[in-house]
Amino acid sequence: MKNIIFKFFLLILTLIIILLVYLSTLGIETERFNKEIKNRIIKIDKNLDLDLKKIKLILDPFKFKIYVKTVGSTVYYLKRPLSLEYIKSEISLKSITKNKIISSNIEVATRSILLKDFIKFVRAK
Repeated sequence: MKNIIFKFFLLILTLIIILLVYLSTLGIETERFNKEIKNRIIKIDKNLDLDLKKIKLILDPFKFKIYVKTVGSTVYYLKRPLSLEYIKSEISLKSITKNKIISSNIEVATRSILLKDFIKFVRAK
């Protein structure tokens, strides 16, 4: 009986370790959060819109954070596009457990654009 219980706990522990290694190295790609992100952006500014691609989530179990990254997105402000190379952010696991997703260290990189196009984007109103 003790042998069966030991094997069961060993199996569960092995599955948890494999899951943690997978989420820490490869991560998960999803489009599930795109609609929620767009809704939150629209609440901030109704003239702002996003075209998001797949979002990649990678777990860091030692820092208790999830790293979020999307590549090839486009931001529209008053229907003027600005192509982005990537958007990166960190989400604390503590904030997820409290049902308040708090993002920190947001990093946005644009693709190569002409300065006059960037000025038009910033001045759009």
